[in-house]
Amino acid sequence: MGAALRKAGESCNRLVASSTLTARIYFSLLPYLSPWFGQKTQQRLRNSINSVNWPQIPLRYRRVTLGNETEVVLYPHFQEFDLEALLSRRLHYEQEVFAFLETQMPKYQSVIEIGANVGVFSVFFSRWLARHAPLGKVFAFEPSRRAYARLLQNLELNASTNVMAFNCAVGRDSGFSTFFEPDGHLTNGSLDAAFARQFSPALKAAPVLVVKGSLIENLIGAEDPVLLKLDVEGAEAQVLRSLEGFIRSRQPDLVVEVLPGSEEELNALSFLNSAGYHFFNIMPKGLVRQTSLVAGVFRDYFLSTSARGSIHEDFARAVQLLS
Repeated sequence: MGAALRKAGESCNRLVASSTLTARIYFSLLPYLSPWFGQKTQQRLRNSINSVNWPQIPLRYRRVTLGNETEVVLYPHFQEFDLEALLSRRLHYEQEVFAFLETQMPKYQSVIEIGANVGVFSVFFSRWLARHAPLGKVFAFEPSRRAYARLLQNLELNASTNVMAFNCAVGRDSGFSTFFEPDGHLTNGSLDAAFARQFSPALKAAPVLVVKGSLIENLIGAEDPVLLKLDVEGAEAQVLRSLEGFIRSRQPDLVVEVLPGSEEELNALSFLNSAGYHFFNIMPKGLVRQTSLVAGVFRDYFLSTSARGSIHEDFARAVQLLS
């Protein structure tokens, strides 16, 4: 029965996609109909939409909630995670990470985001700094030209004037490198060709500017409490190594994505231990203390030189709100 409904849905979508006019009407009405569907039905509908080649029509921006309470406005896109914004008022993408960060954001003056992609976290950080640190800044780095263009669109849509965006990567030395984008997977571009090839054998290669990691510390105030977030599709260890001096001297809190195959290189960064960092896996039901970085279902880690119990207590309250 489920397979039959799936086929019927795909056939219906293909029929609608055959005309630009009917596709425009369909996607203008869908946001008003989708709130009547449950989350599972919305997921099936997204899958059905993504199984069809649609005319090149822009999708209207939508207001969504990240975490427990942070409202932002996003442009949805076909074949991307942000398509959920078309159908739901809540974005479930990395929901546990947003919920945790909501408990931590009031203490930061600056955020450095390396691997900003289309800017979902960037506008989240922007909202919180505007609320708690009016003079604070977000410094967002994204090497992909297409993702960077969408990042700028989302920043403008949210009036995120406290975000400074840079169309470049961060690495050990300043210069040029090759950035690899797997066909049909905008969010999985990487400086590592082998990593990008996991998502598609067809790669688009383009030169990108790389900024030396040690230059970043010049962007922020000498006394600013800093959050450093990394999501660089397998290159996390390389970026952290380029920022070793900054991390040792400023001891920023870190949010790092840990992917399968990257653990050994990340755990070889002995300066994180010598600098006094504690590792916490960010999970829906709380933070799980780890002695090393281990890739799992929930891939984001919070690293801090403070092992305060209040971190756990604040997040526990956030989990209760989210449940």
